[in-house]
Amino acid sequence: MRNNLIILLIGLLFFQCQEVKKGEVEDAGVIEESIDFDTTNIVESNTNLPTPEVLIDSLKIAKSGEYKIILKQIRTPDSVYVEFELYKKENLGWKHLQYFSIEKDGITSLDAEFIDFNNDNYNDLTFKRGVAARGANELRSLFVFDKEKEKLIHITNSNNYPNLRYNAELDCIDAWLIYGGSSTVFLKLEADTLREFAGVSLLDTRDVYTLDRNGNKKMLSQDVIKDSVVYRRYSNYNPLKVNEEYE
Repeated sequence: MRNNLIILLIGLLFFQCQEVKKGEVEDAGVIEESIDFDTTNIVESNTNLPTPEVLIDSLKIAKSGEYKIILKQIRTPDSVYVEFELYKKENLGWKHLQYFSIEKDGITSLDAEFIDFNNDNYNDLTFKRGVAARGANELRSLFVFDKEKEKLIHITNSNNYPNLRYNAELDCIDAWLIYGGSSTVFLKLEADTLREFAGVSLLDTRDVYTLDRNGNKKMLSQDVIKDSVVYRRYSNYNPLKVNEEYE
């Protein structure tokens, strides 16, 4: 009789533990069967390292409520890197779509932004990779959401162009490079790269030019300028138009 009672108590305890675990999964809003998770790409946490900077978003990335991203900046003893996991809403849970990892500087925070850079009504992702010229040149990695592939495409040379923004006037991307003078560079997205097709350079002269696909420059105009206007950003090169937001 005593043995039967012990067996019954063990059974009740086991059932209660199972109910607690089930409740934890339900509270998290995750249905395990709906996630195709590649555990070979998961970086195990190390309690001896600083807590990573983490951002979780399902309202701004791509289409609001349809996709979710978990973005982390992680420090190890010899490097700093960013990794993200992209998910898609499926039934009552989230299906894993993509894992990506890339190194970055150890100074800046993530400062992630979700902006549509190619006018397709899907928000893309940028985060800081570093700064240059005493902080005036903000360097970001750009990841454009591909709605057909349902993944974020890394624009491999985006880190070469500081202060990126979407240019609605020309339906392109422009960058602002600050040095002894400054340059506004106009760029087209092509596959996983940015191609420069025009620019306005300010130093001793203001040079307005275009570039063909082979990088050959054609000068549209060149005139002497005053020192007070060497730090000026433009929203158009033909006709020449100053970006009033930066004045």
